[in-house]
Amino acid sequence: MSFAESAAMVRIAQPETLRDLRQIEAPRLVFMAHGLAENHGSRNLTTDGRVQVARVSASLRNRLLVDLDAILVSPLPRARQTALIVSHALRDPPLPIRVDERLALGDDGPADLMRSAQELARSDKAKLVVTCALEIELMACGLCAGTPGRRRIPSEATLPRGLAPGSVVALGLREGHWRISAILDGRAFF
Repeated sequence: MSFAESAAMVRIAQPETLRDLRQIEAPRLVFMAHGLAENHGSRNLTTDGRVQVARVSASLRNRLLVDLDAILVSPLPRARQTALIVSHALRDPPLPIRVDERLALGDDGPADLMRSAQELARSDKAKLVVTCALEIELMACGLCAGTPGRRRIPSEATLPRGLAPGSVVALGLREGHWRISAILDGRAFF
């Protein structure tokens, strides 16, 4: 299914089921888990996954109050497919996409991932990062570590069944500490 076909399906029904989430104010880092993927082979996005990502993207376009500089994406096909849909949905012309090999857990474990997160944290421009849920949790928790009142991602109160495909975690700086600005549960977009 092409991006245009996915976008056409989104116009049919855009769920606004997250009434408790206000607009996302001034996030510096927005993490997005890839959409629903196949359980075999190269793990490409499923048709439902492409529709889900297009719906999440439409919701983000209406909620984000910051201009994103670029989309950074892990090398996994499902993450790259997600980034392409998001890029076209958020802006015209589309946001630039850059593949970062460190955004997928490798032989070094989370070391490269955390170095990438620290580099992103030092940037003065807002970025969208598309990768897998585990990598998002590791990076977000790593950045929020030591923050007074920090909560684990996902917290039991916000996502009792874990970070789902298509979920978004936005982080911002408040009083010099990384904090969760918003969480969008990808399950709400099926």
